[in-house]
Amino acid sequence: ADAASSLELSADSAFSGGSVLGPGQLRSNNATVAGHGMIDADVNFSGASVLRAEDGVLLISGNIDDLGAELGVVGSDATLQVEDSTWDIAQADEVVINGGTLTDGDALTFVQNRGGVLRGHGLVSLNSLNNNGLIVAESRTLEINDRLDWDGASTASTDEGDGVLSADGGDLLISHAMFQGPSFVGTLD
Repeated sequence: ADAASSLELSADSAFSGGSVLGPGQLRSNNATVAGHGMIDADVNFSGASVLRAEDGVLLISGNIDDLGAELGVVGSDATLQVEDSTWDIAQADEVVINGGTLTDGDALTFVQNRGGVLRGHGLVSLNSLNNNGLIVAESRTLEINDRLDWDGASTASTDEGDGVLSADGGDLLISHAMFQGPSFVGTLD
């Protein structure tokens, strides 16, 4: 998108129930944007940018181009609802859940984790997640309640998946049946 069709956030900003709508992009290179509301425009956060749900629901229904340094959820009352039909956790340096919920609502989404990091504690409730990256429970319980391909796609040479499930000072609770394959061939850490 050209500059005329973008809203560029260059300073830290709070979202307090508003909406960003339109055919352009919501962009940032180094700002932290946190709060609740709706983003129905393409999201293009790069560099050190951070996008966090706080104090309610932050709905992202536009396409995701880039997510910068962090996509996150802060607080037990926060929900990040991402409705892009195919997005990748690796579009952010990391997805961090500090309480609260990461969900896709009722959207038919297929979330990839192609080498990305999903970490923290809270609830992940997605339609499906293909984990070729790292999922880490930290400090409390991280509950994964979705159709999860825990180990991701296996490689032809080893027949092992790239997915890693880890508990680092927290508990990882997977409360839905495995999505693909009869056995786990990834890494448990």
